[in-house]
Amino acid sequence: MKDSRSKLKRTRYFEDVKLEQKRVSKNKVDIIVEVTEASTGSIMLGGGYGSYDKLMISAAVSDANIFGSGLGVSLSTDLSATKSKFAFTIKNPAINDSDYNGQLEIHNSETEINRDKYDLDKTMRGFSVSVGKKIMRDTHAGARYRLDFIEEDYIHDDATRNNNPAYFQDAEYITSSITPYITFDNTDDYYLPREGYKTRTSLEFAGLGGDSQYMKSSTSFKYFHSLEDLTELDWIFRFKTQIKILADMGQINQGDSLYLGGPKTLRGYKSYAFGPNNDEGLVELPYKKLWANSAEVSFPLIPNAKMRWALFYDYGMIGIDDFDDIKRSSTGALLEWQSPVGPLQFIFAQPLDDKPGDDTSSFEFSLGASF
Repeated sequence: MKDSRSKLKRTRYFEDVKLEQKRVSKNKVDIIVEVTEASTGSIMLGGGYGSYDKLMISAAVSDANIFGSGLGVSLSTDLSATKSKFAFTIKNPAINDSDYNGQLEIHNSETEINRDKYDLDKTMRGFSVSVGKKIMRDTHAGARYRLDFIEEDYIHDDATRNNNPAYFQDAEYITSSITPYITFDNTDDYYLPREGYKTRTSLEFAGLGGDSQYMKSSTSFKYFHSLEDLTELDWIFRFKTQIKILADMGQINQGDSLYLGGPKTLRGYKSYAFGPNNDEGLVELPYKKLWANSAEVSFPLIPNAKMRWALFYDYGMIGIDDFDDIKRSSTGALLEWQSPVGPLQFIFAQPLDDKPGDDTSSFEFSLGASF
């Protein structure tokens, strides 16, 4: 019964789920399911400010259960001083009411990555399609195919190019890859889990007719635990760790490199703060190993408005041949709101061991992403 309730909550279709037993005979019991439907459709227009992205504007039209069909459809855009992204997504969590699921995404993005010796303008256009299947309780497996057309344009001073002409070459390339994956999720809610685990592991093979040729493994683990039994208060402990390893199979472009920094890996440092370096030779060396960790304790703020706040500690490592070429950590607080248009986070962070020249960030705004 607990698993059934958690699975219903993870669908995003219901705000509340109650299960009751009703005995109908000596050896038969009916399960009564009472649900409160959630608002699955939204039109969103929002904005914020971050020390890296500056002024940010986000807009989206989405419905996780369009026309009551169970299909999820969204059209979204994110605009800021460093990026613009447009995406259309359609998702079917149960194709023909089966254990199979599918998703199609079409995207177009332009990103500016600011480094010490150059700025990179990266344009990416493409699509991805994925198909998965439930293989056992709370466990799914599948594969995603991705095709992207990428352009990289570098902006830098002439002295840098003249001294090292192999640096910062403009490039156009195609990434064609397939990524098999397996996931496990037994958490008790989609937006605000209080109990359970989320794990995902995948292995991307790039080189199916494209220019990029590499393998990239990604594994993540998230743990949620309510502290109510210990504190008699609605406190939630959260922990996540993620490991990524990139292997050269013929060609790794700069856009394929691993990066550390930003709300998803290491708060307190700007997005792309640690990426390809140029300290060893003429050619940019991609970072191939990353390990990022985060621990949080979440506290209620205004329960009726679904507002909470949290204290966090982040620790991350990134390197070329080893994980610990660069090691950084940070701490801070955040305000989170499960708004009618999706989760919002306002992040206030303080780096603990930053070095001269590090791209730090004391405030970030995150829309649509939770822990």
